[in-house]
Amino acid sequence: MKNKFIEEKSLFKKRVTSLLLAVVLLGIIFISCQNNKTNKEELLKAFNNGKELICTNKIVSKNNGWKYHDKNKRFYRNDNTFLVKICKERN
Repeated sequence: MKNKFIEEKSLFKKRVTSLLLAVVLLGIIFISCQNNKTNKEELLKAFNNGKELICTNKIVSKNNGWKYHDKNKRFYRNDNTFLVKICKERN
């Protein structure tokens, strides 16, 4: 009887630990996604205010003829396109 209780207690601890780790991991993923969304919104706001962005090695701004396409979330000019997530604001 005592052995069975110890086994059940051990199994319970393993399941609770697994559940807690899963919740923490999901929380980290959620926070990361929220930060990413906020970053994209800030980049779009900066772009719309005429500030320059750096995407890979190109300077992207409205003054340089770049436009933003809402449907596919990209900056484009002629044949060049960049996803918002690979850009950063130029200091």
